[in-house]
Amino acid sequence: MLTVEGINQEIADVIRRGDTRQDVAHLANLFVVRDGLSGIPATKASPEPVLSVPASGESDFLRAVAGKDSGRVWAVMDEAMDTLKSVFPRLYAGIMQQISEI
Repeated sequence: MLTVEGINQEIADVIRRGDTRQDVAHLANLFVVRDGLSGIPATKASPEPVLSVPASGESDFLRAVAGKDSGRVWAVMDEAMDTLKSVFPRLYAGIMQQISEI
């Protein structure tokens, strides 16, 4: 018969053994069964966290993006780079070269 104590021991054993994909999958199953036996309700997955731009500096651009949602900032920058490519292709090429060398 499965017990919470027995499952906790198995969890500890798997953690000590290693960290293969098979171990991780086994751990996930053990946690689900343990929580079910303990009466802990399943929770919904948390939404993906919003990553803010870790920028600091004195330029208007860096001050404007500091702490903003990085996905939204990159979307604006992608659109700006498309415009730059059309209007100033040499400047665009130079920026792309600098980025590729990072």
